[in-house]
Amino acid sequence: MLKLDYSYNLSIESSYVITIKNHQVSERMSARCQQSLAALKMPHKVWDAFDGTSGDIKIPDHAKDKSWVSWIKWVDKELSITEVSAALSHISLWIHCIEIDRPILVLEHDAIVCRELFDHPVIGCIHYLGSIEQAKKGWPVLVTPPHATNGNNYHFICRAHAYGIDPWCAKNMLAHVIKYGINESLDIMLRSDIFPAIQLGLYAYDDPDLPNTTIVGRKKTLDGKER
Repeated sequence: MLKLDYSYNLSIESSYVITIKNHQVSERMSARCQQSLAALKMPHKVWDAFDGTSGDIKIPDHAKDKSWVSWIKWVDKELSITEVSAALSHISLWIHCIEIDRPILVLEHDAIVCRELFDHPVIGCIHYLGSIEQAKKGWPVLVTPPHATNGNNYHFICRAHAYGIDPWCAKNMLAHVIKYGINESLDIMLRSDIFPAIQLGLYAYDDPDLPNTTIVGRKKTLDGKER
């Protein structure tokens, strides 16, 4: 039968570790993330990324022949192809969240999960899971998570390495990117004045293997620095 109601199930279906297939750095960091999840007995899956590291965007198997791929437009041509690929990887998980009608955790390969989490705490909000500054530099953990900024009046999620979503906020994020296209890097699109985010503890943090980043040619900030 056609299902036209939300399930209202707040239990997290799984954590998804975004991983570039057959990419040495990405798969090594992803294995570390998966180990942190396994140690906490949290269900988790590898989610193959859109891969722009070769100069062209390679579509992962889970998105091939999906109509939504043609809905999303690359609006800001100053973004590098790897930035656009990263955005598409996240967007594909927003769509998956809507399709399964369950909350999920979205983890980039450089995330480390340090505390178990099995339920999404607040309907319609992004659940920010933590950052390396909170884990290792003493930044406080507050209900309002840290913001990143691009000028005084543009606040957005402080990197998108680890967050939880439910179908309600996923549909709002997807609607936004369908309407406006990929007009910034993924984290900068998640504006704090549009998409509410909370933090209820330190559950994960990012620990990248710098300088071996898979995102290259980043767009410049207002002060001329690479993001």
